[in-house]
Amino acid sequence: MDIGIRAKEKVDMFNLGIAAIIALVICGTLVLIATPTLLIINRKIARCTQSVPGTFVRENKHGRRSSTYYLPVVSYTLDGVEYEVETTYAEGIGGLSGSPVGSPLTVYYDPADPTYVWASKSGTFGQRTAMKILLWVGIAGCALSGFYLLFLYLTH
Repeated sequence: MDIGIRAKEKVDMFNLGIAAIIALVICGTLVLIATPTLLIINRKIARCTQSVPGTFVRENKHGRRSSTYYLPVVSYTLDGVEYEVETTYAEGIGGLSGSPVGSPLTVYYDPADPTYVWASKSGTFGQRTAMKILLWVGIAGCALSGFYLLFLYLTH
C-alpha cells in the first residue's frame, strides 16, 4: 500500500514538472514575442515626434489565405501636402479595425520623413501597453515556473 502511494506521488510530481516546463516554454515564447515588438514600437514612437490631425481611410489586406493581416491607411495634410499612408503601428487593440472610414485620429510623423507615421485613436488601450503587459506576464510566468522546477529538483 505504501509503495503504491509513493509511486503515485512520483507520477504526480513528474506531471507537475512537465506542466512547469510547458509553462516555462509558453511564458518564454511570450517574452520572445513581446520584447522585439515593444522595441520596434518604442523606436517608432521615439522617431515620430510631431503630430497632425488625420482620418482613417481604409485597411489594406496583406498575406495569403492562411495568414492574412490588415494594415490601416491614414490620410493627413502637412504643409499643404495631402498624404495617404499605410501605417504598421496604430495605437489601440486591433489597430484601427472596426473604426468607421473617416474616423478622426492623431497621426504622429517623423519630421525628416513625413510618410513615416503611427496613428492613435484617443482613449484607446494601446498596443504598447498590451506588449508591456504581455512581457511582464511572460517574465513572471518564467520566474514562477523556474522557481517551481528548482523546488521540485531540490525536494525530490
